[in-house]
Amino acid sequence: MAAVLDPSDLKKNQLLAALPAAERERWLPQLDRVDMPLGQVLYESGVTLKHVYFPITAIVSLLYVMENGASAEIAVVGNEGVVGISLFMGGGSTPSRAVVQSAGEGLRLKAAAITEAFNRTVCDYLAGEIDPQAEQKTLIFCVTDAHADLVVDALKKAFEQRYGTVDDDAVVKITGRADDPLGLIRRYKNEKLPSVAVTVDLLTTGIDVPEICNLVFLRRVNSRILFDQMMGRATRLCDRIGKSAFRIFDAVKL
Repeated sequence: MAAVLDPSDLKKNQLLAALPAAERERWLPQLDRVDMPLGQVLYESGVTLKHVYFPITAIVSLLYVMENGASAEIAVVGNEGVVGISLFMGGGSTPSRAVVQSAGEGLRLKAAAITEAFNRTVCDYLAGEIDPQAEQKTLIFCVTDAHADLVVDALKKAFEQRYGTVDDDAVVKITGRADDPLGLIRRYKNEKLPSVAVTVDLLTTGIDVPEICNLVFLRRVNSRILFDQMMGRATRLCDRIGKSAFRIFDAVKL
């Protein structure tokens, strides 16, 4: 049941309280204050998430559900955090189950609002760190193909706001669902543009582009082997552009 929301409620969750005042104001109209009774299931394993929850006085248990149906508690979330964090990275579901362990109240936000806001904020930051017309290349790892589309759109808007007109080919999605992915890979490797490639899994291995100077992680990586392979995309030196190091932008706390 939703209750009347007071602006001061946003400061009762530590994560929301840490946001800049302007961001809290932007989220305020989209948040609902809700009761979270004991035993309420906020979401089930594998089910598409519709909301994220910021507990105020409630405490939520996250349970990992195994193939045989058994579950094990993997985390507890109170007013210091958020329930449904996979939505920040564009994921639509999660292998865990969220159940209210201690009754109380919280703030609820629709999934679409949090996904767009998070990625817009990240892209605004990246636009201040990356020049889309420079020789250095950037590789961004997303969760899904739809997430990659969202990031491409948000990053183009952020670049245009900072630099004015930016070539539309500067930022492209290179996934298995893109038009002519092999052609896009060749262009990314051999031509100045695109300078920013947004991918899911297609470019994690088997691509050699020494000009890659920036790796951006907008997805979690559970495999150490895969993580090392992804990091390997940027480890090559490139004398042509004077590359001696590369940068990692970690938006998901790998």
